Amino acid sequence: MKKVIVILLLCAAIFPLAATPLFQIGGLVFFDKGVSEIEGSDFLDIGNYSFGLDVRFNPISFISLDIPATMQFSKNMNSYELSPSLNLNIDIAGYVDIAAGVGFKMDFMTRYYYSYGIKYRYEYLNGYFDKAEGFINSPLFYRFALTGNIGMVGIGAICEVPIQGTFKDFSLSPDFEQSRFGLAVMLNM
Repeated sequence: MKKVIVILLLCAAIFPLAATPLFQIGGLVFFDKGVSEIEGSDFLDIGNYSFGLDVRFNPISFISLDIPATMQFSKNMNSYELSPSLNLNIDIAGYVDIAAGVGFKMDFMTRYYYSYGIKYRYEYLNGYFDKAEGFINSPLFYRFALTGNIGMVGIGAICEVPIQGTFKDFSLSPDFEQSRFGLAVMLNM
């Protein structure tokens, strides 16, 4: 009888750890230089990184919506990037999640100019003043992620491969030389 109780307790403790989380949220860091642009000391320069928040929603075990948001600040410019993607997932025993999907990038940029003591502010979406034009010219990308989930914590590696097209000029040709990589530490809920 003791063996049965021990086995049931172990199963009750292990199976919730292996369940695919419905919702994940956590910190994110991206190395912003493309693979072809990397030089020796680039990894040491904090200006080459963008930091933010990653939100993942897994309504079905094999489909996820991932919405990473990163930001960069400088003296005359602030940049916020939102990159939602729809992914197909392969769940391996509930502990490892492999995701591949397609998304689009929206880069919200605010620039500040000073002229004769007056501060001017200009806002862009993907480099366009007109927000609708900026959205239609949103760059597309392929997203690949490998996430390990143990209990309430998930740690993931992310690769974004830009596609040479936009919503307006649709193309599915990848640009591997501009791929960028990131890491995320997630809380599973």
